[in-house]
Amino acid sequence: MSGVRATYGDPVAHADRRFPRTMHPALSTIDDVQICSPNHMYHEEALATLRAGKHAVCEKPLAMTSAQAMEFRDVAEASAVVHAVCEEAYRTDEVTALSANAVVRSTCR
Repeated sequence: MSGVRATYGDPVAHADRRFPRTMHPALSTIDDVQICSPNHMYHEEALATLRAGKHAVCEKPLAMTSAQAMEFRDVAEASAVVHAVCEEAYRTDEVTALSANAVVRSTCR
């Protein structure tokens, strides 16, 4: 970290200069924000997005706690926007076989 400080000074201040928080005119032209931060970090980003009147699409999980999930719901409703969650479904051979077997059994009745 001392090397970063020597080169750039305060790393947080440097990040603020390099990655501005308001990219005004672009901010007015977007409808939604895809938030791909690590799970424990996206709570504040999602809330800021929702409060700005933008739809927020987060990577899984929905939230770290049920209280956070309810907060997302409440803020999204108050802002008339959507908070959505993406999840990848990993399928193992066993799950695929079980799914296929269930479909066959349900259609053959």
